[in-house]
Amino acid sequence: VSSDASVQQQRGSVAAASTTPASDEDAGLDSSQSADDGMLVWFIVVGALWGCTNPLLNRGSRDSTTTAASPHRIKKNFLAHTADLITRWRFVVPFALNQLGSVVYVSLLGRSKLSLAGPICNGLTFLFTAITARALGEQALSVRSVLGIMLVLTGVASLSH
Repeated sequence: VSSDASVQQQRGSVAAASTTPASDEDAGLDSSQSADDGMLVWFIVVGALWGCTNPLLNRGSRDSTTTAASPHRIKKNFLAHTADLITRWRFVVPFALNQLGSVVYVSLLGRSKLSLAGPICNGLTFLFTAITARALGEQALSVRSVLGIMLVLTGVASLSH
């Protein structure tokens, strides 16, 4: 009886192994394409969450009701400034989205190479910050900014392939 059970178990293992590809190449996928394309999308998401929220955080933190004070009142002013910021939806919403980007980034660090994740995410952050600031009318894109954006995109493309 135990030999019949072990034969059944072996047949089940063989059937499972034959239906599941051993690798991406067995499944007809290019191994460099399957995982890297998915990671690149998440790198872009992180760059967008960080970059698009930077100008919004800047706007949301403007015109604070607290002012600079003497050194002995720093703690009181810090608490007042913090309370002022957390009651502003124009600061809290971009801050929460920015922190979501950080959570996704930390998750990516466990699944991708640090030598790729850091430069790509930070480069894309610069790109999205420049574009968002321009869209909000904060600053015009100079020739140097456009050149920098093109260099960032070239670097991201070279790292992702």
